[in-house]
Amino acid sequence: MITPVAAALLAVTTLLATGCGGDDLVPLPTTTPKSHTASPPPPSAWRITKQGAEHEIEGYADHVSVLPGERFTLKVSTTAPRFTVRAYRMGARPAETWASGKIPGVRQAAWRRDEGMVSAAHWKPSLTVDTKGWQEGAYLLRLDASTGGQRYVPVTVRSASTAGKVVLVNAVTTWQAYNRWGGYNLYEGPGGFAQRSRQVTFDRPYDTSGARLFLDMEKDAIEVAERSGVPLAYLTSLDLRPGILAGARAVVSMGHDEYWSPEMRAEVTKARDGGTNLAFLGANAVYWKIATKGRVVQCDKELRCPLWRESRPESALVGQMYDCFPAEADYVVRRPGHWIFRGTVGRRFAGMAGVETDKVSRGSPADVEVLAESPLSCGGRSTVAQSTYYTAPGGAGVFASGTMRWVCAMRGRHCGHGVGSRPPPSPARRRPTCWPGSPRGRRGRSSGLSLAGTATVVHGRQGECDAGGHGDGGRHGHRDPVAGLGQAGVQRRSHQGAQAPGLGERPGGHGDAGSGRTPSGRQPRVATRVIADDSHPTAVSDRENSAPTTVRNGMKLPIARPAASTTAVI
Repeated sequence: MITPVAAALLAVTTLLATGCGGDDLVPLPTTTPKSHTASPPPPSAWRITKQGAEHEIEGYADHVSVLPGERFTLKVSTTAPRFTVRAYRMGARPAETWASGKIPGVRQAAWRRDEGMVSAAHWKPSLTVDTKGWQEGAYLLRLDASTGGQRYVPVTVRSASTAGKVVLVNAVTTWQAYNRWGGYNLYEGPGGFAQRSRQVTFDRPYDTSGARLFLDMEKDAIEVAERSGVPLAYLTSLDLRPGILAGARAVVSMGHDEYWSPEMRAEVTKARDGGTNLAFLGANAVYWKIATKGRVVQCDKELRCPLWRESRPESALVGQMYDCFPAEADYVVRRPGHWIFRGTVGRRFAGMAGVETDKVSRGSPADVEVLAESPLSCGGRSTVAQSTYYTAPGGAGVFASGTMRWVCAMRGRHCGHGVGSRPPPSPARRRPTCWPGSPRGRRGRSSGLSLAGTATVVHGRQGECDAGGHGDGGRHGHRDPVAGLGQAGVQRRSHQGAQAPGLGERPGGHGDAGSGRTPSGRQPRVATRVIADDSHPTAVSDRENSAPTTVRNGMKLPIARPAASTTAVI
């Protein structure tokens, strides 16, 4: 029987590798630093408890990201007489890092339509926030109106250097593409697709809670990464400029990373070619070829913003490309012995393939390995969702989950769609694991795993923790051929070569093809995650147009909408 613990463990952040141990601003009202008490706030203190009326309170920051110690300005509009702001650093233990005093509330002017896009750039500054003493990371600033309404403003305190670190990238260009604040985004306007914006700006609040796509697609992956103990760096997609990834160990694209500029792709490709590992934990990545101009994302989906696959298929970087929406299927492991799945139990995982899925296509590397293949129906068209792995010529490992529910599944049953809905395995079936913080060489058991558990790190080094061989009997001299994919144009052949590096390790060339070890003598390592606690509304709501879509000639087209799944809403 497939168990919920197995389904949870399959939510692997494959990129993380660790051992067993571990602009001048206008003068604005002065804010009062938070007085910290000895007792930390409860873990859920950051959550919105009452969103309030549509425009009761909302705001945005004039910087998408800042370096530690830099300042940014908040522009807030509210119908309340007063409001406060609290900053929470999100991650393994969300914590309040700063709080403002009471700020007089102002109802700002209505949004304007500027060059076809909704803008609130004319709003007056409300307060300046100084990030002195803040750690690098992803932050949510919660706006609390005195009348009870609340909204988030996301800000990333980015890393100045990524050398030697696993880089987590907030997909802010995609957040903005889907942001319908003011009634317009890159998908629709009041009259549907024809009245959509052809460009969108960060000079406006985000819709709904203010952080919908961050909460749906990224928050849980960041928690997993931080619990793994690996050195981390934090960037947004707008920060992917030349040189920023120099020396990075790995780069993680999280749940939904659809909108990529040539500059973004060039920097990530250069990093991969230099040996930096990549992990795409969602689906539909690198789909639209956008332009960015300051705080504006340009994509008319006609002349100035073609699909990447029309010139340079995204599969050349990702290993696969977008194929289906809406998708709803069990996730089926094809190669259970592969080291990616180390520490999991079972081969079929309920509901994990969806709501958008990818598969191997033209442009995929010839030696791409298909690790999972999930049959599904896409609006009546039979297809599959695939998870893939390939090794780039420079030695970097590239993993792609091929499903938008990889991150969602980290929440277990709270993901919906049947994920995590089966009983736990017996202790006898659980594999020995090495817990974060335990001494090297010490063996532990994952008997404490539960649906509210934390990260388990599988180290897999010979003589330490899981000392047995990795993957297919500990040998990867021969990889499975790309056969039986049912995908025209894919070259079917096997690949002989070195053991693939652990995704968080810097590769150093070719190792012993039959040893199951990396050039350093280490076997690959992978951090796995058992559940966080949240919900996933976008499995139903996140769509290209007002109706679900399918793919025809590389474009998403509307199809009949299936019955919505029942999920909790943040």
